[in-house]
Amino acid sequence: AVAGGGGGRRGDAEDTMDVPQSMVGRVIGKGGETIQRLQKESGARIDVNTSTGDPCVVRFMGSRDAVSRARFLVAEVLERWSGGGGGAGGGGGMCGGGR
Repeated sequence: AVAGGGGGRRGDAEDTMDVPQSMVGRVIGKGGETIQRLQKESGARIDVNTSTGDPCVVRFMGSRDAVSRARFLVAEVLERWSGGGGGAGGGGGMCGGGR
């Protein structure tokens, strides 16, 4: 039997999200800085596949927590740009750092 080592590797999750090609640049950021920040903040690995055409497929890998955090952060970036900066109100408390 395999010993249950490697704490964080348990329950690895993977998820994908379709992002309109026109928005992919926002997710990646200048020289990749936005996506680097999102990966750091979420703890998940974020891969953007731009060769799939429109929409582009964004893939998240990591623990279930990290993946859902990454999804949320990417959705937030997209909303900020498509919603004309409207939905910024009441954004406190969404950071999940409550415990």
